[in-house]
Amino acid sequence: MSWRERFEEANAERETFQWPENCMCLEFQTRNRTLANGVVVFADQCKECGSQLGGFIKKSTIGNPEMLPEWDEKAQDRWFEKRRRKAVADNTTTVNPWWDVYREYLKSPQWKLVRNKIIARQDGLCEGCRDWRISQVHHKTYDRVGYELLIDLVGLCDACHKTAHNRE
Repeated sequence: MSWRERFEEANAERETFQWPENCMCLEFQTRNRTLANGVVVFADQCKECGSQLGGFIKKSTIGNPEMLPEWDEKAQDRWFEKRRRKAVADNTTTVNPWWDVYREYLKSPQWKLVRNKIIARQDGLCEGCRDWRISQVHHKTYDRVGYELLIDLVGLCDACHKTAHNRE
């Protein structure tokens, strides 16, 4: 089954998904993070939800950067799963199969190829600020996920990606 067919099937079952409370990002830790392009950066990561708080931190402002812990790549997945379980347990929603297909798609070779085209198109620089390297390829629309046009996507740094989602 193609990605397009899988998304169309999931869309047929799609229901409005109401999340429980959002994280307030009150506790964070400065960590080192290796981006997809191999560049090591420093940023604050929320201890609860795993989100990056703010932009990158200059290495020169960190006392012992080599002593910082590695970025916890799985933290956001754990937060998502914790919130999903709470929503289901509270009977406030049903599980949305579309997001399961979407997360699987983001791990596919097809997505990696499309993602790399966006990074190349933008010379690896964030379209939002043109100051930082791309760390996220953002869907401007989910209408064609799995068979998207390149104009449906934009490469962003973490800070601009968070801003883009706060505006949607």
